[in-house]
Amino acid sequence: MKPTVLDRLIGFFSPEAETNRLQKRMKKDLLLRGYDAAKDFRTSDWVSASKTSANEEIKAAQKKLRERSRDLTRNNPYSVRAKNVIVSNTVGAGIVANIKGPTPQKTAELKALWKIWAETTACDANGIHNFYGLQRLILATTVESGEGLALRVGRDPLTGPKIKLVEADYINSDQDKDDGSLVQGIAFDSKGRRSAYMLFKRHPGDKGASNEFVKVPAADVSHVFRQDRPGQVRGVPWFHAVIEALKDFDDYQRATLIGRKIAACFAAFVTTNEIGRASCRERV
Repeated sequence: MKPTVLDRLIGFFSPEAETNRLQKRMKKDLLLRGYDAAKDFRTSDWVSASKTSANEEIKAAQKKLRERSRDLTRNNPYSVRAKNVIVSNTVGAGIVANIKGPTPQKTAELKALWKIWAETTACDANGIHNFYGLQRLILATTVESGEGLALRVGRDPLTGPKIKLVEADYINSDQDKDDGSLVQGIAFDSKGRRSAYMLFKRHPGDKGASNEFVKVPAADVSHVFRQDRPGQVRGVPWFHAVIEALKDFDDYQRATLIGRKIAACFAAFVTTNEIGRASCRERV
């Protein structure tokens, strides 16, 4: 380790003090060597690093991350492929329940009821998917947007409860309280458990949508997201760390393709003057 200007200046007056400074700095460097990202940098590459909580970071960036992630999964083939692979490898044809009753007869009855509810569209409030299709849809939404909601919206007396999947945009993220009882549209009781969700009546991105929202009990809401930090109450898109890189790569590919197309349109470029063209005609 090379001594700095300050080290040499101190050493001019006290060589022993200079040696002690160098030893301490070497010891610190050895401790940090296992974490390269913890070392000091002379550039401004890490000025954005912060010590804020997960919820504060997510609150500031969530909407923009969600919008950009959705744009990628609409237009970037690598993002589309990644999302489909995650969903296929996780859910596949559907995660099947293992049903067991107290007796063989009861088990058979429960399996029959499950088949009526889960393997038909009776479980879907919109009547489109069976239970396995809902699994794929909620995971795809979670990967793309960071989170999704499964709402219990009633119960059919013959087939059972109805499930309605909605995007996380329905959560009114502006509903916040400093005491922590309401965090980004999610209410908590005195014990820190989720008690309710503040949900818009319509998707805020719909034409003519208003800011009206209702308080839905947490018992009727299944909030699906990946928790990366303790205390985190909302999710972020799974592509958040590669959004910028994928966008840059996409722009690079487009520029390269356009350059190749332009190059293919020309066999040669001829620059000359009147005399040059005249002499060229004479030679021809």
